[in-house]
Amino acid sequence: MKDITRRSVLVGTGSVAAATLLVGPSRAQTFPSKPIEIVVGQPPGGGTDLYGRAIALAMAPFLNGQSAVVLNRPGGNAVLGMEVVMSSAPDGHTLSLTSAGTAVIKKIWDGNGPDLATDFRPVATIGRYSSCIVLPKDSPYTNGKEWMDAVKASSSPILWAHTGRGSIHHIAAQALLSKYELPTRDVPYQGSGEARTALLNGEVEFAVFGTQNLTGFEDQLKTVGVIADERDPMLPDGQTFAEQGIDTPLLFTPIMLHAPKDTDDATLAAVEEIVRQAAETELYAETTKKAGLTVWYLSSADTQAWTENAQKDWTPIIEEVKAASG
Repeated sequence: MKDITRRSVLVGTGSVAAATLLVGPSRAQTFPSKPIEIVVGQPPGGGTDLYGRAIALAMAPFLNGQSAVVLNRPGGNAVLGMEVVMSSAPDGHTLSLTSAGTAVIKKIWDGNGPDLATDFRPVATIGRYSSCIVLPKDSPYTNGKEWMDAVKASSSPILWAHTGRGSIHHIAAQALLSKYELPTRDVPYQGSGEARTALLNGEVEFAVFGTQNLTGFEDQLKTVGVIADERDPMLPDGQTFAEQGIDTPLLFTPIMLHAPKDTDDATLAAVEEIVRQAAETELYAETTKKAGLTVWYLSSADTQAWTENAQKDWTPIIEEVKAASG
């Protein structure tokens, strides 16, 4: 997956030529012919919703005088929103914005929900969330090894908070905890806000949620390790477990745009090119930064490759965590 990240700029550049060949002057001048709807399966105000509003704003100059709007369709752990797009006309004017890691996990965890690899056509990846181990600011532990040694030495299971069983943060953390046989007991909460509050109130000894949820709480909380292959630009001082020499399964969630699966190549190329241009603007960079979000771009082809690789690589990890969770 790290190789995909390195290649994303080159692939993105190549997509310009591909779009020119596939789209042609006629399609470029007429698309879009009406507003583009970005369907988000979560309520307004969350991270995925904020990504949607940021990319919609940045797309405006490239839309042939049209606009891009976010439509929130929460329900069924984002499944409702994806199903809205699946049943839409494959004309490039209705797109799904999803937390892809969560969607991949749900499909493996309970067998329900759409399959991102086969039920849609990928447009692009525009961001990512990484999970981190979070402790109170006054905790004596300064790195992952110190924290892990303390947990392992505990005579009783240590309580920890996450964003719900089967969530990306639950799976990512439990895979780490299980690998090193750390004695813990998880306490699920409804979202990162509740998990963070539980930690601040002393209900649990550590919590796991997205790096972006540390923003504004730097005086109260800290991370001893980010579960990722590279540092999060929004958390530049937060060391990854990998750079601390701690081997752990790397599960994170890209933020992806998809079109209905019957979308033709020319239309897909036109949409991808618009998104690529928008994702490279200063406006998108500034808007996401203000929201505490990370920009991470992958082309359509690399988005599909990431999804297929995650489905294959994560399946045994997710099944093991599910079995351990009862």
